[in-house]
Amino acid sequence: MSFLRRFQEMKIDRFHRFAGVLALVIGAGAAHEAPAGVIVTENQSGLAWPGVDPAIDTASGQAPSVFNHGVNIPAAGSASQTFLVEETFTLDRIDVAYSTSATSGTVELRLQEAVVSNNGSNFVYAEGTNLFATADLSFTYSIDTDGVKVLTLDFTGADEIVLEANKTYAIEFVDPDAGSVGFALRRRGSSTYGAGVLFTGRSSVNGLATRDAGLQVFAVIPEPASLALMSCGGMLMLARRRPV
Repeated sequence: MSFLRRFQEMKIDRFHRFAGVLALVIGAGAAHEAPAGVIVTENQSGLAWPGVDPAIDTASGQAPSVFNHGVNIPAAGSASQTFLVEETFTLDRIDVAYSTSATSGTVELRLQEAVVSNNGSNFVYAEGTNLFATADLSFTYSIDTDGVKVLTLDFTGADEIVLEANKTYAIEFVDPDAGSVGFALRRRGSSTYGAGVLFTGRSSVNGLATRDAGLQVFAVIPEPASLALMSCGGMLMLARRRPV
């Protein structure tokens, strides 16, 4: 066998081994995909938000505790906040300033695109398609907060949905059982966020002098394995471009 032929076969063998490692990385990432749903953390301190660098902050940097008015979910209705996405990202979690007046209850979650309009006395939007993959996605709270606290909604799997740039979305908190929920979003006595509105029953709270619920929306941060995969993909492309 000529030296050149042997050299070519060694390079091809290295390429195949590299591709095999890349396939294992891809397989490992697929095998550990989390099921769809939401993980809830209740009753966190209202003195400060638990996260850093939110993609969207309707509180405009103010502490949860300053949202000193409660907006209850109406019986068989919803309380919601709209927000504008400026750059496309994948939803990771939402931190919400909230309070409860009961030790247990179930709240359903919906997320939809919202086209907000002015009917002369209120801002309104119509019911749209729920974007969460899990039908009737809900959580159960089990603590009477005794004041303003922070609730974390950590979405998983297929419920980590992509939010597209230049679109307005509404996160809705729904009473599924006609009056069974003692759950309230928290607001201030003035607007804190210029790109969204707080609603009850899809009609703005306080008419045209709008208010906002205090919440922060966070984007998914790629895990180290995902970053390694992207790096491997780049190396593979370079390897394929080199002549053998």
